[in-house]
Amino acid sequence: MKLTVYIVDDEPMAIQYLETILQGTSLDIQVIGTAQNGVKAIPEIAKLHPDFVFVDISMPVMDGLQMSEEVLRQNPSQKIFMLTAYRDFAYAQRGISLGITHYFLKNELSEEQLEEVMRKNAADLEKERREHHKILETNIRDFFREDTLGSMREWAYQDKPFQRYVLFYIAQRPQIVLRHSENKREAYVDCYAMENGFQDDELLLRAFVELFSNEYCGIFFTQKEIPNVEWKCRETAEYIMNKYLKNMEDYICLISSPVMKFDMLPDTYYSLRKKMKYLYADQEKIYTEGKLSNSGLSDENVEINKTFSIWKERIAEEDEKESKLLLDRLMNEMSRNRDVWEFSDGMHELCHFLSAQVRKNKLNPDLFKMSDYYTDIKMLRADLSRNQDNLLAEMHKRREKQYSRHVILAQEYIYQNFMKDISVADIAKAAGISEGHLRRCFKKEMDDNVVNYLTDFRLDRAKKCMEEGMKSIDEIWKQIGFTSAQYFSYVFKKKEGMSPREYLRKVNHEKVDKQD
Repeated sequence: MKLTVYIVDDEPMAIQYLETILQGTSLDIQVIGTAQNGVKAIPEIAKLHPDFVFVDISMPVMDGLQMSEEVLRQNPSQKIFMLTAYRDFAYAQRGISLGITHYFLKNELSEEQLEEVMRKNAADLEKERREHHKILETNIRDFFREDTLGSMREWAYQDKPFQRYVLFYIAQRPQIVLRHSENKREAYVDCYAMENGFQDDELLLRAFVELFSNEYCGIFFTQKEIPNVEWKCRETAEYIMNKYLKNMEDYICLISSPVMKFDMLPDTYYSLRKKMKYLYADQEKIYTEGKLSNSGLSDENVEINKTFSIWKERIAEEDEKESKLLLDRLMNEMSRNRDVWEFSDGMHELCHFLSAQVRKNKLNPDLFKMSDYYTDIKMLRADLSRNQDNLLAEMHKRREKQYSRHVILAQEYIYQNFMKDISVADIAKAAGISEGHLRRCFKKEMDDNVVNYLTDFRLDRAKKCMEEGMKSIDEIWKQIGFTSAQYFSYVFKKKEGMSPREYLRKVNHEKVDKQD
């Protein structure tokens, strides 16, 4: 924590001596001003807001006690250290009654003593300021929600001719949600540290706060004209995102156009928040308001519905080429001028249709697999396209092979009951034929036997469980219908050439490599 200090002493040599002692401590201290009398010091202290003021008691014109009394009248929380060359406890008692923080004897002053007192008071100071910052967050939240200054009136700067305000709105990129689940990544930004650590001579930071969960807001202002304010804001946003949100890859920043009055900020906030909902379709990290369009639903619904109907027909006809082109067109049409919720609804409808085709054609349920949510539309497009290709390939294969009704019923029973302790007799009963008849049908139509087919299906499910994040081997073998861990490990290693734990480690390593 950087500490700022102001020194008041009528002896220049005493000021230099104190500066030398301060520099000898291990604290990060900056002397931001000095004065040789209280009359000069009072307005400068009010302007500079130092963390600590060192003041000599004995000075001409206005002594240290009189000066301290006036400083504390203007700012009761100001921390003041009194300096004196005499052991006059009457002075010390009066200083304490005024609210002086500490009393130092000049001829006994040391780096160790100074550092100990300043470190303790710095901790108290930071605690106080963090508490004040929490109050500020609440006030700004209320200001944006109610659009009335209220308790913010004294805090807001008075609007000046060249003064402009700029709002930085930082939040998680909108997610395309296909199934609702707990998927929101919680971010933590030390807003107080960011607010106190940021320094710039042109774009000044008035406040940086967490408005709501995973939503942050920076209020910046300028007191003079900046030649290229948009470029300056982008540069500042890049610095903030890289320094304070560098591990939050799915967070983006929207920068408002400059506004003239402080009370225009609530409307600015809601405008940025509304535009955020349309920023799910690309991978930019920083946006300026001037480059964002006022998106909204257009009259494209009729065209989308028409394309959707044709796409469903082509899927039913197993027209792979046309289905792919139509899916791309649907994705493009739906992402144009629609917010993230409207787009998510459209994607959910597409997924529901493809999933229904899997059930209708009595195919392997694992054929259609999508994530619950997406932060990258390219990944969503790739997954949808892959699932559509798999569906059409299996439909074509089923039509080409023309499995008998008994085999189809057996497959359907396995897909729905593989997690149970089922036998060939159970499967044959579900197919409506004898065990021997079922074995002959499988051999003839699938060139496989029933037990191998069931085992392979279970092992494929086990691998999917590992790839989807399940880490307990015990949970996996129980969920896929094996009766013991030993038998599961034996069968898995025989087919895959490695044990289940080795396969799980391999999957985890591959995930880490992809992230890197």
